Amino acid sequence: MNHQRPLNKIHNYQIIEGDDDGLISYVFMSSNGAYYSVYFNVKEYDQFTENYPNLFSNGYGLGIFRVTKPVNKIRKDIILFPTIEAILHDFISRAGKDVVLLFHCESSDGRQAARDKLFTYWFRNSEKKGGFIRDRFEAVVQETDIKHFMGYITSINNPNFKSVQLEFDACAFNLMQDKISQ
Repeated sequence: MNHQRPLNKIHNYQIIEGDDDGLISYVFMSSNGAYYSVYFNVKEYDQFTENYPNLFSNGYGLGIFRVTKPVNKIRKDIILFPTIEAILHDFISRAGKDVVLLFHCESSDGRQAARDKLFTYWFRNSEKKGGFIRDRFEAVVQETDIKHFMGYITSINNPNFKSVQLEFDACAFNLMQDKISQ
């Protein structure tokens, strides 16, 4: 099911709701002509729900990626983050105050630290962050020397926030242990 949702003059995106795959995607075009997708995957962490029920029972994997290359060269795309921010707010308002968005910065190209730094900068400078809490974890897998960044965003009104925080800390530790043993 597709919806066109103009939020204001600069936030215009299309919502593509998945079927059985558990994906809900928002697609938009940035000011440089590149298309981006922000997706939420309800099934991404299904295997962990039993051990971390507050973190994953209403948890969604969050992914942000560029779908097409930019058409124009623009040094600073002024609509990129505000649109992503509007999408995050729209999704959380639809999904409920107990939703948890989980992210892991892609590491296959070695640019995960840059992604984490940009996401941290965006969140820190967000005008709307007052209603949300973001936490992150950084770890280096010694055998591979790869640094991983993961975290979550949830509503400040999440009734399970304390449990979410405790479960995130335990889960992040255990995920890194799994990466070490691979």
